Amino acid sequence: MVETKSAVPNPKVQTSDKEVETRSNPRHVTPQPNLFGVTVNADTGEILKVEKVEGTGARRDLRDEDLASLAATVAPTLSALLEQVFEAGIACMLGVRAGHDEPEESAEEADLRRALLTPLMEGTLAIDALKTEVLGKAILASAIAQVAAARAATPGKAEDAAKG
Repeated sequence: MVETKSAVPNPKVQTSDKEVETRSNPRHVTPQPNLFGVTVNADTGEILKVEKVEGTGARRDLRDEDLASLAATVAPTLSALLEQVFEAGIACMLGVRAGHDEPEESAEEADLRRALLTPLMEGTLAIDALKTEVLGKAILASAIAQVAAARAATPGKAEDAAKG
């Protein structure tokens, strides 16, 4: 995606001890609620930046209130999900049937789960899946797959994207 500076006379806005630069995406100007842009280094899998995408398509750095709002509503991290899947695999092998409607675990329960599972995971491929570069590349690959699937499901979108 090509980003351009917005045509606003002063695209830099001072916010709480931090300078935030706003860029606009000229292709997408339809207001969309709660959108975020992620910059990933495809070679290393490093997530370099997460930005809020405003309804106009303008991008800005995350503010403290954005972080607080996301922390209250966002799903578990990929690392936590992989640990839960590993735990489910162990439970399955032991014949334990876990319910899908179990209550959300507390931070203390997550720490205990991690402490118990990490030594078990160390001798398996699962430990490699928890590496930052592997997770970052998986995020990028998943995002690309979702976009490709959405384009394939929407007639005319793939041709429009190819035209640029």
